[in-house]
Amino acid sequence: MKTVSQLGSGKQPVGTIAYMGRAENLMQSQCTVKKVSKVYVFNVLRNLTN
Repeated sequence: MKTVSQLGSGKQPVGTIAYMGRAENLMQSQCTVKKVSKVYVFNVLRNLTN
């Protein structure tokens, strides 16, 4: 997310805005890893029972 003054300048956001952007990306990555892990465990258990 950029501030209004940064829209035309091409500068990277800094401070709190940059931190919040990184935190959001990290949370999305962790959510993806958890989903993949659940699918993997489900498939392993399914294969063990077949």
